[in-house]
Amino acid sequence: MRIILTNDDGYTSRGLHLLRNELVKYGEVIVVAPKTHQSAKSTSMTLAEIEVEKLDENLYTVNGTPADCVQFALGYFNDIDLIVSGCNNGYNLGMDTVYSGTIGACVQASLGGVPSIAFSCRSDMFFDQIEKETDLVLRYVGENNLLSPDYIINVNFQHPDFCRYRGIRMTELFRTRFKYYAETTDGFHFINRRDLPKTDDISTDLGAIRNGYISITPIQNNLFNVELLRKLDKRI
Repeated sequence: MRIILTNDDGYTSRGLHLLRNELVKYGEVIVVAPKTHQSAKSTSMTLAEIEVEKLDENLYTVNGTPADCVQFALGYFNDIDLIVSGCNNGYNLGMDTVYSGTIGACVQASLGGVPSIAFSCRSDMFFDQIEKETDLVLRYVGENNLLSPDYIINVNFQHPDFCRYRGIRMTELFRTRFKYYAETTDGFHFINRRDLPKTDDISTDLGAIRNGYISITPIQNNLFNVELLRKLDKRI
């Protein structure tokens, strides 16, 4: 396989390079990653010239967003079989996936007609999960024929503080409203949220990782909802 690996934490991220070490077992891995930290950029693109620097064989940096990295890779390299994003330093669960640069790279891959997988972990303190469990995930994806350009595969490793590893589950997104900014005496500030809401519903990504499962959630790249159209059309 020819695999493009990107992320939103920047090309020096330990999670990126640990994931690369696992992916090389499956084929050629070309790293195309942001030059600087790009979290919460979603599918944001740079509507100007981007600078691409080749640092080493199969290692490129882009002074732009994760989506920029994927756009460059799709236009520059031929015969791409898979685009992988991560491993993110922090989970991408529930509605956080809307903002995530890690997921945004995969959305761009899917729009470009290439299957994609996003990997996320509790924090860099637990990056040993990349070495222990990436093969488990990739075998599960392959054996169940899950790769497709029609959707994104969003993987979150289980939460190590709650329970030992119990397996892999297909899940839906946990739905809740998060408060992202708090008011202080000198203005509004982003809340660096590491505490996760409580749920034991293992049909959701959050419930699964809290109960010892690796969560795999398929995410659409298309905002259009045909069922909603039919529902609203009946009112007219």
